[in-house]
Amino acid sequence: MSGDDLSVQLFIGATAITVLALAVSQAGWKHLWFVRALFGVAFVLAACAIFWKPISDELPHVKEIVSELASNSFSWFSLLLIGFGLVFVLDFGARIGWFGPNKKVKQIQFWNKIFTNEIIELDNREYYNCSFNNCTFRFGGGRHMLINCQISPAKRFETPNTQIANAISIMKVLGLLEPGFSQNWKHIPSDYFK
Repeated sequence: MSGDDLSVQLFIGATAITVLALAVSQAGWKHLWFVRALFGVAFVLAACAIFWKPISDELPHVKEIVSELASNSFSWFSLLLIGFGLVFVLDFGARIGWFGPNKKVKQIQFWNKIFTNEIIELDNREYYNCSFNNCTFRFGGGRHMLINCQISPAKRFETPNTQIANAISIMKVLGLLEPGFSQNWKHIPSDYFK
């Protein structure tokens, strides 16, 4: 194998690794088609690096172009800069909500309703001027509002959220909760609600 062929294989392989690193950094992202496409491109590039010799024999004009790119140090630097730059930008963008799971959820509103012996979901709901009689409130950590509502003395609370359950446990131990409430709440695993 000539030196040109080896440098081309290394360049294509490095490109495959760059695309693979980008795909792995975005694996938790919501746009699965994008992540799968990145994994696909990385796989194709890796196959091209492995089978470069037969490809170059079959397509001499492609060999000439890719050999020129692989022998240019600016191409290597650009590959490195673009790879790390894309990983940084996409990761930073996902963290600050440019894309990914940080989408606004529409709040469901209830006005002037009377709820009796019901389980009241609080996540992504707003209750205005409502009455709750002997209800169990379920809260998983989502946005919620209770404005000018009447709640009967019998209050029960449950949560699938472990962090909320831990916070309530600490408040109970510190005596920061009403005695009635501290006895009437429970942590239910989230898979229970599915």
